Amino acid sequence: MSLGNRIAAELKGDRTIWMIIAVLSLFSLLAVYSASGWEAWRSRGGNTTVMFVSHLVRLTFGLFIIYMCHLLHYRQYQRVAPILILASIPLLVFTLFFGQNINDANRWINVLGISFQPSEFAKIA
Repeated sequence: MSLGNRIAAELKGDRTIWMIIAVLSLFSLLAVYSASGWEAWRSRGGNTTVMFVSHLVRLTFGLFIIYMCHLLHYRQYQRVAPILILASIPLLVFTLFFGQNINDANRWINVLGISFQPSEFAKIA
């Protein structure tokens, strides 16, 4: 079985969506590599690969999360949705009063050095 056939067998579902994800991921890598030149020159002494590798690691992690969510049956999401709603409400209230200001928006929470928007959990729920 060829590599393409094995990948197609694993990625069940709409192949068009998987192709769009792959193409956009590749374009994002190209965009980060080409656009990070000035920032790399200014802050990293011209080393553009640091930003490229950082983006590649984050992209790989994101694709892994997408694939893991793809493996779950939609009914499992239905079971988790009430828990996510109950968890997102206190996070949204906490953000209202103690949110971190990033890019002129007080919509972020910083936990262990990772900033995230609690509204994203509410969207999923």
